[in-house]
Amino acid sequence: MAKRRMTKRQKKQMANFAFAHWKLLLVLLLIVVVLGVTAYFMGWLNFLFVDKNATSNTTPVSAPERMSSAGGQVTNLDAPKDLVINFFSVGQADCMIIELPDGKYMIIDGGDDKTTDRTILQNYITAKSITTFDYMLLTHPHQDHVANLGWIIDNYIVRYVFRPNVYSDNTVSSGLPDTFNVGPRDKDTYSTNKSYAEFLVSLYNEENCSNEIFDKDSDFSNKVICGEQEYTYKFDFLTPVALGTTVSSKNINNYSPIVMLEYAGRKIIFTGDAETNVLTEYVSTYGNANNVDVLKVGHHGSKNATTQAFIDAIDPEYAVIQVYPTRKDRLPNTETLNILAGNDTTIYRNDTNGKIVLTINTAGNMNWELEDTDMSNNMKNGEEMCDLYDIGVSMPLFDIFYDDKKVKIA
Repeated sequence: MAKRRMTKRQKKQMANFAFAHWKLLLVLLLIVVVLGVTAYFMGWLNFLFVDKNATSNTTPVSAPERMSSAGGQVTNLDAPKDLVINFFSVGQADCMIIELPDGKYMIIDGGDDKTTDRTILQNYITAKSITTFDYMLLTHPHQDHVANLGWIIDNYIVRYVFRPNVYSDNTVSSGLPDTFNVGPRDKDTYSTNKSYAEFLVSLYNEENCSNEIFDKDSDFSNKVICGEQEYTYKFDFLTPVALGTTVSSKNINNYSPIVMLEYAGRKIIFTGDAETNVLTEYVSTYGNANNVDVLKVGHHGSKNATTQAFIDAIDPEYAVIQVYPTRKDRLPNTETLNILAGNDTTIYRNDTNGKIVLTINTAGNMNWELEDTDMSNNMKNGEEMCDLYDIGVSMPLFDIFYDDKKVKIA
């Protein structure tokens, strides 16, 4: 079919319209030009016309790693300080205080019992004349990790807190705004623990304390300068791999991050109570990239928090288990002990060795101090330790002496 041409009358009408509306047409033309230039420089044209079936030989450029605002500090000292990690003997619970090379202090978890464990912490804090904790890390909101952290915030200066993406459903925390009390609200993913609620309230009311929901980009490092010498320590949050505010788990233990502390060529990994899913995520993400010197064993030596694949990946020289014998839990587990022993890992335990202190100097030399140096029971599982101390099924919490050892019954 032949295409119809415009008549002279139609051409004249179009010309009259263009003349009458030339300003509008000019504005429209300018808009088209601006959009075209913008599309060119923003790469939108490439997206529209790219061959989606073609393979690219271009290697994508990774975005720079985000670092937490907690770090980036430089401290000048006349003489360097050692890095000291205190693994406190606080029963079936976790609590560590790290003395950092620049004179700062970091507490990781706060133990369980609010009387016994708090006394242990207070005695140490008093002996060290500590007034400020520059860093606090709560791995997850179970009672045996969070119990005394609210008290620390209320009674000492705390500058920066790393916390998990866990919502608190407790009357104590009911007045907190949703912008602060965050986390998924499915029944199996939130916490009803009162101590966790108290921790959040204390943190919210502390105006001079910064906080963040941790994830793999919560890394921070600080530098110490002594004359012409420089020393750097770094906390590397390896998991959770997901963005902090998207992390969700039906197992509260699996909110625990895997965090690596690096100093003077040494690497120490802390795992909270992270279980198999988190360990699998670590191995699939990092493989054997991190050969570590020390592992804080997860979940008090439970078999669901130490896997052969994870130990093969990190190959620790030393392992510390924060545990105490109870008939209820019967930890540490035989399988965990065998995996560590099969890796030729030296095992230290709070139930057999009491308080454990690791010191690392600027040359990277490690020194261990054990309250009790007897290692003869370190391969006994939890049930065997209960038999050794003749611990019953449901005895109240108190202290006894057994073979001149002070034993905490739980």
